[in-house]
Amino acid sequence: MRLPILAAITVSFLTAQQPPLLDRELFFDDPEISGAQISPNGEYLTFMRPLNKVRNIWIKKAGAPFSEARPLTASEKRPIPAYFWTRDAKYVLFVQDNDGDENFNVYSIDPMAAKPEPRNLTNAKGVTTRIYSTPKNDPGTLYIGINDRDKAWHDLYRLKLSTGEKTLLRTNTERISGWYFDLTGKLRAADRTNDKGDTEILRVDPDGFQMIYSSTVFEGCGLVRFHKDGKRAYMASNAGESVDLTGLYLLDIATGKTELVESDPNKRVDFGSAL
Repeated sequence: MRLPILAAITVSFLTAQQPPLLDRELFFDDPEISGAQISPNGEYLTFMRPLNKVRNIWIKKAGAPFSEARPLTASEKRPIPAYFWTRDAKYVLFVQDNDGDENFNVYSIDPMAAKPEPRNLTNAKGVTTRIYSTPKNDPGTLYIGINDRDKAWHDLYRLKLSTGEKTLLRTNTERISGWYFDLTGKLRAADRTNDKGDTEILRVDPDGFQMIYSSTVFEGCGLVRFHKDGKRAYMASNAGESVDLTGLYLLDIATGKTELVESDPNKRVDFGSAL
């Protein structure tokens, strides 16, 4: 009889020594406020905050207290995962799927409207929309990809924000996974994965594509955005026999030559990310 009694005492002692359980909401619940952004004209602040326990977009004047904020959206089922302002501050754009199917559409909303109503700009069913570029010189335009023709690949469209009109620019028959525009809104580059799993960065020419850089399936490379000179683009890469860690480079789109911009001086960690 002593062994069961000893075991019970031991369990009781160990249980008494355990710290209190942490509520799972501390790890997985939405923060009170997140994703704050200043409008391009500097007049307003938008942010994410739950509305009836669902993450939505809120807005307030830049100098006003948060108690004066009002909701821009009123999603009841699915939290809004991401949003951004158009460059002219006329619209707030956000993406949302349907009941968790991960088929995202692009919505716009007028932040100055008395009763803001989201407009589904892409309005596609069973497909996922990708956003490629928001050109500075044409704030009313968005370049997007839609995989309505072929589920595996996204065709390139120009989207007019005021009307939702979509214009097909490129039918993606070359297995392109990403399109890259310079700061003037001109399509300049693309990337794809070939049959071996290698990543290829391509220059977009009037008569087709020209590969200017690549990495093997055991490496990685990807364009970040174009430099202001319009000739080069920032690129993260760890390609090359003598290269181990990812660094930030400038890639000359015409020649394919690279210039190292930043890497860990202690050669211990990869380059993280560029804004």
